[in-house]
Amino acid sequence: MISDLQIVIALQSFVTVLPGGRSIAAFCAQWLMYVFIGFTVFFSLEKSREQKRGYYEAIVSALIAFGITYVVGHWFMRVRPFIAFPSLVIPFIDTPLTLYSMPSGHATFAFALAASLSYVQRKLTPAVFTIAFLIAIGRVAVGVHYPSDIIVGAMIGMATALVLHSVTQKYFHKHSHFAKK
Repeated sequence: MISDLQIVIALQSFVTVLPGGRSIAAFCAQWLMYVFIGFTVFFSLEKSREQKRGYYEAIVSALIAFGITYVVGHWFMRVRPFIAFPSLVIPFIDTPLTLYSMPSGHATFAFALAASLSYVQRKLTPAVFTIAFLIAIGRVAVGVHYPSDIIVGAMIGMATALVLHSVTQKYFHKHSHFAKK
C-alpha cells in the first residue's frame, strides 16, 4: 500500500523533472485560487437574478467550508509534510501560516466553489472541477499537504456546497411559491 508521504515524494519528484514543473505547481498551489475567485466574481456581475444568487451562494459556501476546515484542522493537528519530514519533503512555496495540514483549506474552498458553481451553470462543471483539482494537487506537489488532506478538504467543501444549496433552494422555492399565491 502506498502511503500519503510516498505520494507527496513521488509527486514532488515528478514536478521537479518537468520543464517549469515547480513554477506550474507553485502557481496552482498559491495563485490559481485567486484566479478562480476572480472568475466567480466576474461571472456573477452580469447574470440574471437567480444566477447572481447562485454565484453569491458559491462564495458563501466556500467561506463557510473554509471556516469548518479551520476548526477541523485544529482538531486533527496534523503537521504538514515538509515540517514532519524535512529531509524528504521540500516546500516549493513560502510556508503557510498554520502548522496543520488536515484538511486542506485550499482544497476545501476550491471544491466548495466548484460544487456550488456547478449548480449555477451545469456546463461549467468540468472546468470548475478541473480548476479545483489543480489547486488541490498543487498543494500536494509543493509539499504543504498530503493527498488525504486534499481528499478530506474536497469532501468538506462539496458537502458544504450541497447543504447550503439545498437549504437556499428550499428557502427561495418556498418564498417564490408564497409570492405566487
